[in-house]
Amino acid sequence: MMVTVGEGARVLICEPTFALYRQIATILGGEVVSVPLTPGFEYDLKALRGAIETSQPGLTIICSPNNPTGCVMANDDLSALAEASRGLIVVDEAYFEFAGATAVPLMERHPNVVILRTFSKALAMAALRVGYLLAAPELAREVAKAVLPYNLNALSQTAAEVAVEMYEAQFKPLVEKIVGERERLYAEISRVPGLAPVRSRGNFMIVRSAVAPRRVFDELLARDILIRDVSGYPMLKEYFRVSVGTPAENDLLIASLREIFA
Repeated sequence: MMVTVGEGARVLICEPTFALYRQIATILGGEVVSVPLTPGFEYDLKALRGAIETSQPGLTIICSPNNPTGCVMANDDLSALAEASRGLIVVDEAYFEFAGATAVPLMERHPNVVILRTFSKALAMAALRVGYLLAAPELAREVAKAVLPYNLNALSQTAAEVAVEMYEAQFKPLVEKIVGERERLYAEISRVPGLAPVRSRGNFMIVRSAVAPRRVFDELLARDILIRDVSGYPMLKEYFRVSVGTPAENDLLIASLREIFA
């Protein structure tokens, strides 16, 4: 964003989404164009294409899976956006391991597609601040001009190398367990009167609550369970977000929600 966004530049995002994109675009002097998700919290391809044609954004950012809703955008839809746009289509794949889907195959025929990834989620290295960008070589060279020298310390680099080497043996089986627990958690929360979870392709899900989300947050915190109150996000006034934990942690969450909504 530091490379592409300046005073008056248009940045297209879908909301609700990762709030930092709007914040950074605003700080850099950009104009944020927002397209809401559908009422079912899916990407609205028709509305997105219309916004691209109307506003011609230099940057369109798609989080897939989206945080906090967990929806993904199919590659055919991403391809349609890339064809419609004269700017860059940035796909934030922070949670892609949990979705089992990636936009990487699009890059060969769409040089305006850029993919962002992180070691903070499936690789459990949030505190080490490691991430990477996939882009056409000519784009990568331009982005590199804005990267600060020594932006990644040696310890983080070494840890990242080890994590990549261990992914198939150690991290991938863990991701598969989390995906299984995500489906179990969805099914169990669905059975709690007053709660309506939304299907997710991440390691989290939003839940519609008949009780004020802040009250649910406080009740769970009193039981040493921390969730995310997302009721301040667009379209999410009645929702909170839960992360998928270990089987024991998920059991405790389910039991606590049953108590609160009894």
